[in-house]
Amino acid sequence: MVSKSEQNRQKILRMELPISGVCSFYDLEKVLKGHGIDYVKCRNTLYIPPQCSLVSLFGEIVSLYPDNAGFKILRNSENLSELNLLMDKIIVANYLYLKRITPRLYDLVELRVEDTSFMVFVVQHVNGEVPTDSECLSFIESLKKLIEARELLIDSNVEWRSQENLQYLGYNGDVLKSKEDKQLYCLDFQNFTVAKPKMLIQNVVTEGKDQLLYGGKRFLRGDKYVYQSIPSVGAYGKRDVEVRWKAIKRLLSEVNINLDNRLILDIGCNAGMMLSQALADGACWGLGWDRPLVVEHSQRLLMALGYTRFNLKGVELTRDYNLLNDIQTRFISRLDESVIFYLAVRLYFDFMPVFGRIPWKVMIYEGHKGEKQTDLSNDLRELYKMCPFSIASSTEYNDGDSHSRTLAVLIRN
Repeated sequence: MVSKSEQNRQKILRMELPISGVCSFYDLEKVLKGHGIDYVKCRNTLYIPPQCSLVSLFGEIVSLYPDNAGFKILRNSENLSELNLLMDKIIVANYLYLKRITPRLYDLVELRVEDTSFMVFVVQHVNGEVPTDSECLSFIESLKKLIEARELLIDSNVEWRSQENLQYLGYNGDVLKSKEDKQLYCLDFQNFTVAKPKMLIQNVVTEGKDQLLYGGKRFLRGDKYVYQSIPSVGAYGKRDVEVRWKAIKRLLSEVNINLDNRLILDIGCNAGMMLSQALADGACWGLGWDRPLVVEHSQRLLMALGYTRFNLKGVELTRDYNLLNDIQTRFISRLDESVIFYLAVRLYFDFMPVFGRIPWKVMIYEGHKGEKQTDLSNDLRELYKMCPFSIASSTEYNDGDSHSRTLAVLIRN
């Protein structure tokens, strides 16, 4: 179930469920009952809330996500156009999350049971209660405003399509008040469509221009421009993300390494565009660090582009900063196959001593302008003191408006 539209989007992970005899939605429901799994059955979905017993049946699909993850299993979606629509709903869910309307969407994943596929939305579970009528009406009004502003559309196949019938959401139990943060959440983002997705991205870039833009004006570029280009909306940058990624993939392919199901650690992630490329190529999750004001806009940008499998940390990085304190427990077992992106940041805080304590497998090292391939071993001398590794492949290249620099794949020994 691979769609062409996935090429510039987060790749859908495929996870195998180690059970047999499941050929239909009904069969899957029987399995859940047989294993004592709590679930809620709706017309087109089975929703499984967080529960300890789920790990024994679902394994990896549970361990990748936060403890508060719930699993909304959809009826078979073998049709390619239906799959594309589901991927479009990722942007809807992210948009509504940023507007504080829905809980966070963690992923859209393909669950394989022998020859049968089920698409699953992995969502932040809301442990909630039914709001009062006045609370619900006030919440619905905020949703109406987005529709009246033509930012959000109600899908044509929805029974209560008119705005006047939006209160149906409240009566149908699709709006809950969280017991944790007392906020109201709409649980069903699938009934909506973002009217102009590219405008959403452009608005995020514009709002974050003081943090994401780079340097002074450039002839033929006009005003200040972003450090990392944003291909989806044709935003030029000092660094060309697509050229950089092609160079990285070429070096990785030379040593038969891919990013499938790997954890990515991006130190100095800026707009998050290199993380986006890794997620589009099958990374299971991306962790990024940068200055707090940068991360605030980077997170919104990644969500506007349709990415969900990431966490960004806003911090003033220093050489002695302990990255391990920010890595969630569920990722610890994935560190020994992880990939670190250390791209054009060495001169700011050299190599971080924590690199000797993180059991990373691969590091993508990119030097600063003027660094030569012949000097690579010397440039890496501080890292050699921290942990054993070999230079698996390297090159010199330039991209965008930047000068020539080194690029290398390092493999931990």
